[in-house]
Amino acid sequence: MVSDYKKYLWEEYKYDITSYDGLTIDETHSTSSYVPDKVLLYLKEHGIMYPRIHDGVITRSFEPGVLADTYTYMVKCKKLFVYVVDKIEANWYSLEHHVKLHDLCEISGVPADKIVHISNDIKTEVIYDNWFKNQSKYKVKINMLCYPFILHNMGHLYKVKFPKYRIQRYKDREKLPTKKFMCLMGKQNWSRDNLWNYFLNNQGVKNDGIISYLAKGDVLPNSWSVNSSAENILRGDSNSKNDNLESYYDDSYFSIIPETPTGVFITEKTTKVLYHGHPFIMFNLVDEASDLDSETITVGALKQLRDWGFETFPELFDESYDELPCSDKKLRLENLINNIDRLNKMKHEEGYKLCDSVYEKCVHNQKTLLDLKIPGEELLGKLKNIVEKY
Repeated sequence: MVSDYKKYLWEEYKYDITSYDGLTIDETHSTSSYVPDKVLLYLKEHGIMYPRIHDGVITRSFEPGVLADTYTYMVKCKKLFVYVVDKIEANWYSLEHHVKLHDLCEISGVPADKIVHISNDIKTEVIYDNWFKNQSKYKVKINMLCYPFILHNMGHLYKVKFPKYRIQRYKDREKLPTKKFMCLMGKQNWSRDNLWNYFLNNQGVKNDGIISYLAKGDVLPNSWSVNSSAENILRGDSNSKNDNLESYYDDSYFSIIPETPTGVFITEKTTKVLYHGHPFIMFNLVDEASDLDSETITVGALKQLRDWGFETFPELFDESYDELPCSDKKLRLENLINNIDRLNKMKHEEGYKLCDSVYEKCVHNQKTLLDLKIPGEELLGKLKNIVEKY
């Protein structure tokens, strides 16, 4: 039975389910760098993973026949659900994963409530529920869940592959920071373009920061590891393996994080800051927010981090921006710039003192990242609730 399904996927799509990166379903493997082992084992025990048949891209892999065959295999194996994993992105809404899955279910005759979709987007459930409530075509809900795959993966890599970065109090440092903040920007988008222009038009602020914008070809000197290159970083291959950023974090005392705008999720941009012990302000902007209910869909990234056990920094920043509507770009940008301006006017000595006062929070955040527990416990609880309904 198992071999026939594997053979079918290989012969039809050249897809080897035993070599799936990070969420293997091979019976001989039981660990994952993207979810806790107990979550992976529970998924394997009760479900069958939908195959990413086209170059590992889930969005391009939705086909009625594949869903029907996967569901048939699920029934034969006496499993309870088919789970769809999008462990890299959080743009399920703009790519209409929910609509495509509902349509696939209707075409193939697969019950919608037998589908579990897991995305990085921390607003998945509220956005989906809001969308489902305002439509009339589909009658049964898909199980739409979230898990911070990238946060988990980056924390895992830092924990198992690298010596732990030591967060130091300012009084214990041989050399104090010469810059006030770091702001690392990658691909081009509206928020980063506007932030970049703000820096260019305010040279005093720019000179007090460590700033990169890969979309403009601006990369920090020597910010890559011995096994990497500037070309790797410019291509967007910035990760714990390729980065060499310790000296830059040492030379600044807080971070501005312009997060990825494809959904509200925590990427390597925030993970780097948590690991290196910087206080931070986040700029989350959802590209597809214009299609959402701006009265109910707020960002909530800081709240989610706190719910997962991390600490945020109201001592340094006006964190009311976290509850601003996703759709209001200008208001969110204005709030961010006001925060930057206020902190940048501080003398270095005042900034050192203020950031040193949150030292314990920074150490706590690193520890929480390296031993991430709460998101996995939450996901496992939701999966168990789904199983109990069956």
